Amino acid sequence: MIGQNCGIKYFRASAAFQAERNRLRRENSITSYVEQLKATLGSPQYAADVERARGRLRAVRDELGELQEKLPPGVVNRLLNMAVAKDPTVEVLFRYDDVEEDNGGNPIVTWEPEQIGTIKGLEVWYDPNVRALFSVLNDIRQTMSEARISREAGERKLKRWAEKLAELSRVVAGIEELERALESFCLPENLHLVCFTIPSHNDAIAVLRLALARAGEQQGSEGEGRHLYNRLRMQIRERRGGRDFRIR
Repeated sequence: MIGQNCGIKYFRASAAFQAERNRLRRENSITSYVEQLKATLGSPQYAADVERARGRLRAVRDELGELQEKLPPGVVNRLLNMAVAKDPTVEVLFRYDDVEEDNGGNPIVTWEPEQIGTIKGLEVWYDPNVRALFSVLNDIRQTMSEARISREAGERKLKRWAEKLAELSRVVAGIEELERALESFCLPENLHLVCFTIPSHNDAIAVLRLALARAGEQQGSEGEGRHLYNRLRMQIRERRGGRDFRIR
C-alpha cells in the first residue's frame, strides 16, 4: 500500500514536471520562431531580397535561352543529354594502326576513345536545377502571403513559416552557383571544347564562331571559325604525337 501510494505520488510529480518542461520548451520555440519571422517577414529588405533573387534567376534562364538559340540544335541536344547524365567529359576516337594485317594485307586499324577535356558549367544546362530554385522561391512568396508574426499562430505553423523563409539563403547560394556555371560555360576556351562533342563540322564551326564573338577578337565569321577549328584539331593531334582522331 505504501509502495503504491509512493508510486502514484512520484508518478504524478514526474508527469507534472514533464508537462511543465514541455510547456517551457514550446514557449521558447515559439519565441525563437517569432524572432526569426521578425527578421524575415517583418523586414522590407527581406521582401526585396526575394524579388532580387527571382530577377537573378530569370536572368540566368533568359541568358541560357539566348545561348540555346545561337547554338545548333544538335549541339544543344548533346549538351542537354550530357547534363542529364552529369557527365562533362569529352572523348574522341584516336586512330591506332596495328602492326598486324588483315586477310587482305591491309593494316588493322582500331579507334580508341580517349578523353580530351571536361566541359565547365554543364550544370546550368540541367533544367531541374533552375526549376527547383524557382519552386522554392514561389513557396517562399506563398508563405509570405499567409504567415503572420503572432504567438497565437502556434508552434507548428510558426516553425513551418520560419523554416521556409530561412531557405532564401540556400536559394541565393544556388543562384550564385548557376551564375558562375553559366559564366564558365561561355568562356571561349570552354566553347572550343564543346565543338568536339558533335561530329558535324558545320555545327562545330558554328560553336567556334560564337567563341570568337565571345572573345571579342573577331566578328565570328565562318572563315575564321573554320580556321580556328582546323587549328584546334591540329593542337589535339600534336598532343597525341600526330595521331589522327575522329569525333564520336
